[in-house]
Amino acid sequence: METNLEFDMTTIGRFSSILRYNVETYLNLYGIFVKNNYPSIYNYFTKPGTQPDSNSFDFLAAMIQESDKINALLKVHSNSFQKIDDWNLLEFIEGIRIKLQTVNNLSKWTRSSLTQNSWSSPAIQTNYQLKRFQNLEDVTLGILNDNNNQNDWSGLAVENNLFESDYSIQGGSVIEITQPLGTSPNLFLNSIVDNLSGEKLYGIDFNNQINWINNDLAILSYIDTVKQATITLVTIKKGDVPEFYDMGVDSSLLTGNDVGSLSYVSLIRQLTQLFATDDSLRNFQVNSFSYKGGVSYVDFSIDTFYDLVYNSVQPLTTN
Repeated sequence: METNLEFDMTTIGRFSSILRYNVETYLNLYGIFVKNNYPSIYNYFTKPGTQPDSNSFDFLAAMIQESDKINALLKVHSNSFQKIDDWNLLEFIEGIRIKLQTVNNLSKWTRSSLTQNSWSSPAIQTNYQLKRFQNLEDVTLGILNDNNNQNDWSGLAVENNLFESDYSIQGGSVIEITQPLGTSPNLFLNSIVDNLSGEKLYGIDFNNQINWINNDLAILSYIDTVKQATITLVTIKKGDVPEFYDMGVDSSLLTGNDVGSLSYVSLIRQLTQLFATDDSLRNFQVNSFSYKGGVSYVDFSIDTFYDLVYNSVQPLTTN
């Protein structure tokens, strides 16, 4: 974070006089915050076991309050600043306000399940759909990264009140698993900028059908974000994304008069690769393909890191 506070004292004094606000003190306090308090806040969200420093969070709240106050004063007196030095100081003060707001949302940018001044559970509970021929030992090793899976799988069974007769080699059973934060790379979701807890694990996005609500772009609910993401991914064709020309379904595989002409293996591989680009989704599985009225369809299922297993039938081609 930038801490260069070297501005001409004449300029700072003129600002203070016009605003009737001690700008010098504000700048000095920001420098103290960056040096002494910001590291404590950052460590709280990024280093497991770090205890929250309530004084640093209180200092942050006070600085944000002051930044809002000085921002309002600057708007009222905006016509009073005409010199280049004035503009440089204005830009720096605006930068301070943005940086303080960024720190205030640091838990989201660091994908932490922690929130300010409080500890959430250092683990995420999610639902997981068993694949074909997958047992609890496989889940304990492959999903929970527990090398003692031959013994620890029993804990997973107890958590879900499961007997072996409750699930089969055909897969499809949904179980609840608890994943400690920081123990699995899958728990850092690059595609999501938010606290990793509850429905926030679905991510949130703008509506593809652009519309406006309260003078701002409309956004989707968490569940609708999952649905939109799956529909978008399944309809991408090779060449649709210029930066990744080979990403998507090969349209030549979708030509023909009946579903028997489709190359199932290639289609499944290409669709699987598409869904792998979104790390908030997992366990993509094709149930079947069909061909009706000149349109090819795929029946598939996908689940998230929380409690949603989404099943859908989507067209791969248009009539």
